[in-house]
Amino acid sequence: MTDAFEVMMDALDRTEEALAKPAKHTPGPWEIRDGSFIDAPGMTCLANVRGAHVTDQSECQANAKLIAAAPDMAEALKAIAKHEPCKAQAFCRCVACDMSRLARIALEKAGV
Repeated sequence: MTDAFEVMMDALDRTEEALAKPAKHTPGPWEIRDGSFIDAPGMTCLANVRGAHVTDQSECQANAKLIAAAPDMAEALKAIAKHEPCKAQAFCRCVACDMSRLARIALEKAGV
């Protein structure tokens, strides 16, 4: 077994452990209020995307939509990340394996 294959399998094991743990972030659904506030169940103003640096209202609304969708996107990425790498090759390049790798990277970056 190559070192690269062992590294990949270790990363897969760590991801499986992380996917099994409960989320650390505030549970969704998150909703947009007044164009810039993000609210969560039982919580007012989880985040406010309006700041001094954002002068364009459309940019503010786009940021709010992206943030509000984060819990749903995290769940979708978790489902994609559960794909097991193809057993035929250590570094399979099929679409499913590539998407799984990208999902794992995004989840790790988000700390999910």
